[in-house]
Amino acid sequence: MIGVRGGVPARLETEAVDAFEVRLTSRLNASRYHDAAPTKVGMPMEEPITPSQDSPEPVRSDQPVTGKGRRVWVGRVVLALILLSLIGGVTLSQWDIRDLRDANEQLKREADKLGNQAASLAGRLDGQGRTVASLQQQLGDLSSKLRQTAKKLPPNIPDLIRKVEDSIVTVYVGNGQGSGFAVDLEAPAGYQTAILTAAHVVDAATYVGGPRVFVSQGSDLVAAKLWNWNFRVDIAVLYVNARFPPLPWASDVGHDPSVGEFAVAIGSPYGLEGTTTSGIISQLYSQFPALIQTDAAMNPGNSGGPLINRYGEVLGINSFALSGEGLNFASAIDNTCARLIQC
Repeated sequence: MIGVRGGVPARLETEAVDAFEVRLTSRLNASRYHDAAPTKVGMPMEEPITPSQDSPEPVRSDQPVTGKGRRVWVGRVVLALILLSLIGGVTLSQWDIRDLRDANEQLKREADKLGNQAASLAGRLDGQGRTVASLQQQLGDLSSKLRQTAKKLPPNIPDLIRKVEDSIVTVYVGNGQGSGFAVDLEAPAGYQTAILTAAHVVDAATYVGGPRVFVSQGSDLVAAKLWNWNFRVDIAVLYVNARFPPLPWASDVGHDPSVGEFAVAIGSPYGLEGTTTSGIISQLYSQFPALIQTDAAMNPGNSGGPLINRYGEVLGINSFALSGEGLNFASAIDNTCARLIQC
């Protein structure tokens, strides 16, 4: 095979140099002339060739080379050197290009390696992300199950009573009494708090010349203004010039009652303030007036007190009990807005 150096065949380079040397030598020999022809021993001498008059006089070896010939010779040498320089330059350029290509290929390999590592890392991170998402989903499902389970368990009743007790009052009308609780309704001028109670508790005060209405919490007795009432839904609205913290309505926060849920009835049966009974919601009656049936015990004096859920929110106003165990009813709190006030 022919050796190649930098893209130029080495044999062609050598042949070019040899041919140049042969031409240079021939030119130098042709410029010299010898006076005597060579003779061989034992052979007769021949007549020397006499050049004709028209022939140019040969240049003798002892004569100096003219300036023109020297310039030609020097030019050819310079041309040869330029040729060799070009060949070498091409060779060097080819070597540089090859080095650059090798470096480029190495960089490409390194880039591919880094790309593969990045893809592998991204795959691992994606897998971990899916694992985290799965764990979050499982945690969400577990939290939902815990909330559902918690709803089936009774709340901490002592904490629940402490939460609402400051809002519950005893209502007095003449010789009768019942219960009531503060709600968040706008009070008219001269009053601070709205109180809801059962309409049948204040029945005597609805007549002209009837007894006045008072509310108490502990030993404090406060005069109340009977503002409105409705016997069909068994709810009445009082206003007092005293401050009691209002109880929230369950329906305002989306905790509508459902059968089987926990319920607590609080009131003042026979004047015993803060009496508490607990049970569940036994049935719901949606036809007006909406009623809530519960097995939380109600006794005389409980009427007008709140029926609350596990969150301390009002479900209804304790209204009446039928003969038989566990047949107790409360008027749904939303009846207040249906017939008594603008909510």
